[in-house]
Amino acid sequence: MTVGPAGPYPTVRQTVLDCPDARALAEFYRQLFGLRYRPGDEPGSGAGSETGAGPGAAPGHPDPDWLVLRHPDGSRALAFQQVADYRPPTWPDGPRPQMLHLDTVVPDVPELRRQRRRALALGATELLDRSADPEEPLYVFADPAAHPFCIFVADTATVPTGGHLRLIWPQWQGVGTPSVIELAPEFPFDVGRRGYAVGAAVLGAVLPLHDGPTATVPVGMGDDGLDVRDGVEAKDAVLTQLAEALRIIGEHDPARITTIGGECSVSVAPFSALADRYADDLAVLWIDANPDVGTGASRYPGYHAMAVSVLTGHGDPEIQAVLPATIGTDRVALVGLHAWAPDDYPNVAAWGLRAFGPDELRDSAGPVLDWLAGTGCSRVAIHFDVDAVDSNEIVLGLGADPDGLTSAQVRRVVAGVAAVADVVALTVAEYIPRQVMHLRRILEGFPLLTDARR
Repeated sequence: MTVGPAGPYPTVRQTVLDCPDARALAEFYRQLFGLRYRPGDEPGSGAGSETGAGPGAAPGHPDPDWLVLRHPDGSRALAFQQVADYRPPTWPDGPRPQMLHLDTVVPDVPELRRQRRRALALGATELLDRSADPEEPLYVFADPAAHPFCIFVADTATVPTGGHLRLIWPQWQGVGTPSVIELAPEFPFDVGRRGYAVGAAVLGAVLPLHDGPTATVPVGMGDDGLDVRDGVEAKDAVLTQLAEALRIIGEHDPARITTIGGECSVSVAPFSALADRYADDLAVLWIDANPDVGTGASRYPGYHAMAVSVLTGHGDPEIQAVLPATIGTDRVALVGLHAWAPDDYPNVAAWGLRAFGPDELRDSAGPVLDWLAGTGCSRVAIHFDVDAVDSNEIVLGLGADPDGLTSAQVRRVVAGVAAVADVVALTVAEYIPRQVMHLRRILEGFPLLTDARR
């Protein structure tokens, strides 16, 4: 009950929808709105086990014809009542008009289009497309039981938006064996190839505290799934961890993602997820000494050198099939590029990627900012591979690439982009903390430092 000037009033508890199949309709709205079952209503749990589950339910007994969904904070959202002689509404015309409908809102047109794709994929039927309306872009759908509902663009001040997820992803499997042997000869091979996991741990410890959710992608540290398949080293491990990263991102449904890697491929999942959210309003700045446009046909089998290929739809088909979205090459710029892979070089021009060498950005970030303005995008995802920094200044990555951007020039580019666009993703990748790795080896076997998990 609520109490007002005239006394107590009933409190609206939830909206109840009649339907021919309560579970099917509950699943549709659970996925569409990111809701959760109340305890006892989950599939396989016997359905509504809460006392007084629905009208006519015996207290304390399950009612399989009545299911309730809640918001993540536990408050009730929707209930579903299964009826035997259900007659669907026939909006906008026909013998059975709608008696009520749900209005839902999103902050902008790109999000409206993304939610349209999600609704249709989940089984909705589009009844009206008014997305071009300059005052109130809108779609009307019918759910699987034919109830109409609307998704429209409203005042952004009234629309809850996704949060900011920090994703820790210590993936090391994407580095190819040849690179480890050539570029980290001071370490035993198994130590060198896992250096990216150490780098992710160090970055996670030294970066500023995050005020939002933080999640870690589980990464195996053994030798499972490392074989070369279809020209991709460790393809099985990569696929498993990519799927897990996308699952974690999907659970949080963030509007912004900071990713701490790990090798370069850790940008694939967050950038693809945000491309699904923002569609053609997302541009990518790939700050890297290398183009990362390899394929399974390349001489080098490391998946980290194929990250841009996968993001732009040119990657391995099995990996490609896992992604929710790709990004047009006209919206991807390779920044600081100066270490070419000879057999992959033609892909940059053939796919229409824009590349900026360090010398183009010595004095100003202007060329990148002009390119960004030309894309028409208001949102940007930034990938920062630390090997883009001139190794004459400092060696941060696995290899040493001289004559790259200075650290000051990298900062100027990033600051310039942040001043004119909404940065919705940032990845820091490919950090190899050599001193830490050497110290770790020195400390192996010291008393009181034994790994408690062994």
